[in-house]
Amino acid sequence: GNLGAIIRSAYAAKVEAIIINDLKTDIYNPNVIRSSEGLIFKIPIVVATFKETENFLKKQQINIYAAALNGAKVYTSLDYTSKTAFVLGSESDGLSSDWLNSDVKIIKIPMRPGMDSLNVSVATAVLLFEAQRQRGFV
Repeated sequence: GNLGAIIRSAYAAKVEAIIINDLKTDIYNPNVIRSSEGLIFKIPIVVATFKETENFLKKQQINIYAAALNGAKVYTSLDYTSKTAFVLGSESDGLSSDWLNSDVKIIKIPMRPGMDSLNVSVATAVLLFEAQRQRGFV
């Protein structure tokens, strides 16, 4: 369900593509298709390794922001008006050590003390729509 919800949010926020690393689910599972409301067929989705993704994003000069609980910067304090990629980890494991140890900006979504995380699809939507707000998306 989370992947489908992420796809729906990405489509609504005019995301150009979704890249999935370390795929652990069938992206064409009926639950994913249903929770995406069929939008899985309207947005490019690529499955790649961490290294392939990192190399592609850097070659394309896309700013990379990885969301983590221990992020140094609050997500609203940064500029997402140029080419931007958001990296989010799984709900159970968070970001992989590959992303945490790479040359990316680590950001956080501030929450009430005692909360350990947001649902990954909710966190994705928060970040995507902040980028769209900054870009004047109406």
